Amino acid sequence: MSDSFKMTVRQDRINPPTDRCSIALFDHIYPIENFSGFGIAVRSRERLSDEYFDACVIVDGIEIGRHHLKKVREEQPSENEFLTGFEITGVPLNADSVVAVMETRDVLQDFVHERKLFFNVPEKFALKAYRIKHWLEELEQDINCIQKSALEENKSYNRQFEETVIQMVSKFISESLSPVYDELAGYLETVPAEIAAQSFGFFRSLVSGIIYRAPFAYRAYRKPLGYAGDYEMMNIIYDRDTSGDSLFIKCLQRYFVDEPAAKALRNRRNFIQKSIIEHLLSAPENEICRIMSVASGPASEIQQLITDQPALLKQRRVEIHLIDQDCEALKYSQKVLTALIRNNQLPLAVYYHHLKIKAVICDSFSQKDFNLIYSAGLFDYLKDNASKSLAENLFSMLQNGGELIIGNFSKANPNNFGMGLVLDWHLIHRSSADMKNLFGHLSRKYRIESEEEGVNLFAIINK
Repeated sequence: MSDSFKMTVRQDRINPPTDRCSIALFDHIYPIENFSGFGIAVRSRERLSDEYFDACVIVDGIEIGRHHLKKVREEQPSENEFLTGFEITGVPLNADSVVAVMETRDVLQDFVHERKLFFNVPEKFALKAYRIKHWLEELEQDINCIQKSALEENKSYNRQFEETVIQMVSKFISESLSPVYDELAGYLETVPAEIAAQSFGFFRSLVSGIIYRAPFAYRAYRKPLGYAGDYEMMNIIYDRDTSGDSLFIKCLQRYFVDEPAAKALRNRRNFIQKSIIEHLLSAPENEICRIMSVASGPASEIQQLITDQPALLKQRRVEIHLIDQDCEALKYSQKVLTALIRNNQLPLAVYYHHLKIKAVICDSFSQKDFNLIYSAGLFDYLKDNASKSLAENLFSMLQNGGELIIGNFSKANPNNFGMGLVLDWHLIHRSSADMKNLFGHLSRKYRIESEEEGVNLFAIINK
C-alpha cells in the first residue's frame, strides 16, 4: 500500500477479519479491508465504479445498514487486485454495532461449541458438579467473612488465628469432597472414555474460577514445565505451602497439600532419607558410599539429610549422583545443596547429571558400583515395559550387596480420581502384585514396603 493511500486511513479505523465484514455492490460481495464511521476500504478483483451508489454493510451474515458511498481513493497492490477507499456521505456507519455483532457472534459460537462438547455429560454428574461449584462459592464467601469481621472489629488477627481457621476449614473441605468424588467417579464408571473426558472438562470449566486460584492446583493443572510433578510442585508439597490471595484460598491450598497423596510424598522423602542413613551407617568408614537418585527433582531428601545428619556425613566418604531430565530441577538442587554443604563444611561430593530418562532406560549411563540407587516417583509415569527395562539397568549398576528402591503410587490411593478430575494429574498406579511381577525376577532378596499412609509402595531389591 502506498503512502498516499495510507494517509486516508484514520487512526480510528478498525481492521476486521476480511471473511467477516463485507459490502454488497452490484450483486457482488466485496470484503471490507478496514472501516470507520465515515469511510470504508474495500478489496476487489476489478476496478469499481467512480459514481455514487448505495451499499449494504454485512457483518457475519447480518445486514447492519445501507450507506451512500463516494469513491475517493484507489490503489492497485497487484495485477488482479484493487483496494478502493470510499467516503460515507450520508448517515455514518455505526462502528460500535459492527464490533458488537462480531464479539457477540464469537461469544455465542463459543457457547454453542462448549455446549456441544459437554452435551453428553451424564446428567447426574453435571448436577453434582453444579452443586459443588455453588458449595465452594458459598463457603468462600462465609470463610472470607471471618477475616473481614476480625479486621473490622480489631480482633487479634495474626498468624495463629489464621492457622486455626486454615486447619479447620481445610479438614472440612477434605471430609466434604471425598465422598462427592466417589459419587462422581461412580457416574462415569460405565461411560466411554470420550464422555468421561468431556465430563472432566465440564467439571473444570465450572470450578476453575475458584479451584485454580490455589497455587498448588494452578501449577498442577497448567504444568508450566510440561508435567504436574515438577520440582517446584514437590517443594510446595514438602513445605506444606499455604499461600493464597484470600483466607479461603489459603484454606484450599492447605486442603491440597494435606490430602493423603501429598502426605505420602512427604512420607516418601522420610522413607528414602532413612534408607540412606542405614546405608551410611553400614558402609565401611574407609570406603566411598555411592548413592544415586533417578529423577531427583529438588533432592529434598538430600537437603534434609544434610540438615539432620551433618556429623554422620563428616564421618563417612559419600558420593551422591543426581539424575534428572529437567535441567531447572538440577540447577535448583545444585544451588541449595552447594550452600548447605559449604555451611556445614562437609566433604560430601554431589554430581549432577542432566540426562533424558530414555538414556538411562537404554543403558547409556556409564556409572556403576552403587551402594544404593533409588527412584522415588519416576515409575508412576512409566509403562510396564519401560519400567522393567529401567529397573534391570539400575539393578545392574549396583555393587554386590547394593540396594535398589523403586517407589510407585498404590492402587489404594484415595486421591486417584480427584487428582485426575481437578488437576489433570494422572499416574500409573500399581499394586504390590503388579510391582512383584515387574521387578521380582531381579533378585530373591525382594520385598515390598510402604509409607505410613499406605499410598506409596516401595519395591526393595538387594543384589
